[in-house]
Amino acid sequence: MIRDMFADRLLLFVSCIALIITMGFVAMLLIDLNDVWTEIINYKQRIENLETLIMIHNNVINRVGCGV
Repeated sequence: MIRDMFADRLLLFVSCIALIITMGFVAMLLIDLNDVWTEIINYKQRIENLETLIMIHNNVINRVGCGV
């Protein structure tokens, strides 16, 4: 009886530790994905600015009739 209680508690303890470690890894992964998403948004804004600059340089906007 006591041996079974010890085995159950040990199994519960190991399961809890494994769950805590897994949650830590998931949290680190989500933080990294958030940083990557922020960088993607920054690159998207830079690309849009570059496209606008190229269109202004090639005078495409004025030919279409939309002045800047």
